[in-house]
Amino acid sequence: MDQGLPPAGSTVPVPVSIDPGIRLDPQAAVALLTSLLALTDDAILATDSQLRVTVFNRGAAHLFGYAAHEVLGQPLVLLFPPLTTLDPATAPSRMEYRPITGVRHDGASFVASVGIASCADANGSCLALVLRVSTPPASNAGQPLDDVSLLQHIQDAVITSDLAFRITGWNPAAEVLYGWRTAEALGQNVTTLLQTEHLERSRAQVLAEFRAHGVWKGEVIQRHRNGHPIAILAAVATIRAPTGEPIGVITVNRDISARKAAEDQLRAQAERLAVLAAASQAFAQAGTDERTVLDLVARRTADPLGAGCIIRLRSDDEQWLDVVTIYDQNPAVQAAVWEVAVRHRVHVDDPNPVAVVLRSGQPLLIPVIDPEAMRAAIPPELWAGFLRFHPHSTIITPLQAHGQMLGSLSFSRHVRGLPAFTVDDLTLAQDLADRAALAIANVRLFGQLAAERALLASRVAERTADLSRANADLASALRLKDAFLATMSHELRTPLNAILGRAEALQEAIYGAVTPQQQEALRSIGASGHQLLTLINDILDLSKLAAGQLALALEPVDVPLLCQLSTHKVAQQARTRRITVTTTLDSQFETIQADARRLTQILVNLLTNAVKFTPEGGAVGLEVRGDAAQQTVTFTVWDTGIGIAADDLPRLFQPFVQLDSALSRQYAGIGLGLALVRQLVEVHNGSITVESTLGEGSCFSVTLPWNPRQSDSPK
Repeated sequence: MDQGLPPAGSTVPVPVSIDPGIRLDPQAAVALLTSLLALTDDAILATDSQLRVTVFNRGAAHLFGYAAHEVLGQPLVLLFPPLTTLDPATAPSRMEYRPITGVRHDGASFVASVGIASCADANGSCLALVLRVSTPPASNAGQPLDDVSLLQHIQDAVITSDLAFRITGWNPAAEVLYGWRTAEALGQNVTTLLQTEHLERSRAQVLAEFRAHGVWKGEVIQRHRNGHPIAILAAVATIRAPTGEPIGVITVNRDISARKAAEDQLRAQAERLAVLAAASQAFAQAGTDERTVLDLVARRTADPLGAGCIIRLRSDDEQWLDVVTIYDQNPAVQAAVWEVAVRHRVHVDDPNPVAVVLRSGQPLLIPVIDPEAMRAAIPPELWAGFLRFHPHSTIITPLQAHGQMLGSLSFSRHVRGLPAFTVDDLTLAQDLADRAALAIANVRLFGQLAAERALLASRVAERTADLSRANADLASALRLKDAFLATMSHELRTPLNAILGRAEALQEAIYGAVTPQQQEALRSIGASGHQLLTLINDILDLSKLAAGQLALALEPVDVPLLCQLSTHKVAQQARTRRITVTTTLDSQFETIQADARRLTQILVNLLTNAVKFTPEGGAVGLEVRGDAAQQTVTFTVWDTGIGIAADDLPRLFQPFVQLDSALSRQYAGIGLGLALVRQLVEVHNGSITVESTLGEGSCFSVTLPWNPRQSDSPK
């Protein structure tokens, strides 16, 4: 570093030399050694002839964990137990390094390469020791130790100068660090030779601090012989004679270039990460408006690079790159560049660097732009504008997200005072572009989703309108159907009732006697008429049930009487076919809250079907069971008839469905009975189940609430 001046008014002694071929004045040697011991971070020790520690510098204190006053005067074996048998008189006169185990203040042991050599003081032989945890250079082994040969083993650069800044000492480490040999450095002005630049303070401040305290430590920049800069941690102290008079300056310089480079790299990485984090947060909070996001992207990516920015995105047909946003810190430049660039569409197959980046997907750094080299890529009508605002350095990065190439970001520096872009700038630009691409892709996806959502809402509205019209048409058709059924029911039942009345009158011989053949014909007419009347009533009931217009007349129903009336209505048909009909009642109850006419209709339909599908000589039964815990009553109609196949059970309760065309011909009916039964059961808040085995018979069970409240009953 730049050597500090001693206090004003000091005398200038004979220069002190540490050239290994020159011996020092004893007082000068002691002063030099004392200053060196105070500055160096190496561990240096010395003993007397009794191996008691006489020198213990700050480097040794740091290594062993002892304060100097705790060690001085103590035997050397306190620090190096293996050296109990060492005799200073027989120690080598040349510095020889050997691995020796040392012990720290906390008891921990370590192995260091220790240089040992004998020396002489006023009381006889003594020892000098230099410690390095790392193995010292082989060239140091065996080097003779004279009054100042200790300096030759220090791996930091040790420089001494007189009070006129002329170099008087230059150790081998200084030769390695600065590239100047000792003979070349001696006598040179240290400031001129090393071109010292102070970093944290001015030279005047450093000199003032040095004069006040006699020492100074700090970081400086110095130059190697070939001109490249070296970061130095310098420690400077005044060399004083025993009388206290300053006789020179000693500096211990350590190369910290690698550490500073690492610190600069870490600082740059931290700054880069902070920029990327801030950009990511800004993009995440940018909202869903594409224009707002594009303007934000241009600004937040350009400012950290100290550049202007142009965003180009692919056109809808993906054949062109169109300028969508331009940003520059200077509004006048931004407006001028926009006027030129917005008219410059770049085709994806053009030789333009922007198109090249899009095709390759790789960023492009042009540190220095030659305008003439760009002439071929710039249309003639834009050339004048380019020359006016042309950049001197540019970076072009692709905008790619989710595997799709969206466009490009162009960063340009046109202000001549700004340096050219570097590789580090290129890395930062691409990282910013990657985050920008995600922001642009996301806002576009949101726009697409919003458009699709609006389209879907429109289609739903159209479909809803269509369904509303269809429902209105259906309601109208249902009303027409109900009106038609009501009219047809009336129109059909009126003449049918007249036919049945006349047939009964003829059977009773009101109009005169009839022959047996005529009686049989009249009975057939009556049976067919009643069957037709039942069919008409069933159709009308189904229509009312489907429209929700069938109201129940709930009342207490005498269950035994209900079962008797129901079996009576099928008794004649059963006797004709020699089918036995039985009734089994649960004695724990006699009444149920229900619509008597509809409940009778349910049971009669089930019994009629049972009789119809049971061969002659078979059996049909009606069983009634109550469940007090569940508050339900179950009516079961069973038979020993033809049974129902398992595959046909799902279609059993569908209206106008007969299970087999052959059955349609063999057994009368149009398939309304069971459909009507199921719906009548459901309006009673009940359920119906069926179990059947083909060829063995069937069992229908109707379960109804036992004592439902009137308010819970459907109307």
